[in-house]
Amino acid sequence: PTAVYLGLGVELTRGSEYPGGRNEDNHAGEGIFVKVGGDLTPAASWQVGLSHYTTEFDVRQAGAHHHGGEESLTDNELRDGEVDLSGLDLVFKWSPSGHARERYLKLQAEAFKRDESGQAVFFEELNSAEARYSGEQSGYYLQAIYQFAPRWRVGLRHDVLQADNSISRFVDNGIDEQEFLQESSIGEGDDDPSGWSGMLDFSPSEYSRIRLQVGRLEVDDESYDSLTLQYLMSLGAHGAHTY
Repeated sequence: PTAVYLGLGVELTRGSEYPGGRNEDNHAGEGIFVKVGGDLTPAASWQVGLSHYTTEFDVRQAGAHHHGGEESLTDNELRDGEVDLSGLDLVFKWSPSGHARERYLKLQAEAFKRDESGQAVFFEELNSAEARYSGEQSGYYLQAIYQFAPRWRVGLRHDVLQADNSISRFVDNGIDEQEFLQESSIGEGDDDPSGWSGMLDFSPSEYSRIRLQVGRLEVDDESYDSLTLQYLMSLGAHGAHTY
């Protein structure tokens, strides 16, 4: 064992899965990550991670749906696209007694930023529209979990998504710009969605957990409340514990 934990990784994919797409020019998806961590005291530890992924694609399907039942089929594509996705994650753990099975506090945060561009194309039967698309999306969450007694935990989480999308060189072939922005989801929503959730859970054993969770999601001046009761059970081989 060393005083500082260091992990490095490189990933090479076909780039065909989201946020990539179909490509015929062998545009691979390339990813890299680094994780660093260590102990501050016998009761406290930390870990920081950075990651980056980049890919290109010929076509990425953004979804198709019907208007008016089966009367009108629409299709939405992003062509000749490029994507860069970066992430940051932080973890801090503290156990006052040094025994995490009794009591511990875990603070965790993650943030991401995605820059993408391409030619956005929208079809509706014989009509279509297209434009040069440039988008920047980002988001983060903050959460805290505290085990106040063996098998009992409480938690609080806050998450936010943000988007700054724009188009240029719009071409109207029977679909106006407002409909194009709405149907392609590029201009959908004026506010950044955010959410809060809190939970209380009890673990009868290492392989099961009962969780009560409340949440609120705020989107475009609308609020959605939820109440969830879950029973989680693990079957099969028991994997290694992650940090």
